[in-house]
Amino acid sequence: MSLSKVNTKADFLVNGKPVEVKLNKHYLKIFHFKVDQLNSYLKQEAVVLWVNGYKTDNPVFTVIKK
Repeated sequence: MSLSKVNTKADFLVNGKPVEVKLNKHYLKIFHFKVDQLNSYLKQEAVVLWVNGYKTDNPVFTVIKK
C-alpha cells in the first residue's frame, strides 16, 4: 500500500470523540509516530491510547491527548 493510501483517521469514536489505539507486544521505553499520523491526530483532536507490552504480564496503558 502506498503512503498516499494509508488511513490516518482515528480507529474509533468513543462518545463522539476520536480515539486511536497503538499497540506494542513487548514493553518499550520509547515509541515514535510518523509525522503524517501525528498531524492527523492533532487535526482530529484525537486521543491516543497506547497499550505498551500487551503480550506481557503487566501491560501499561497510557492516554495521550492534546
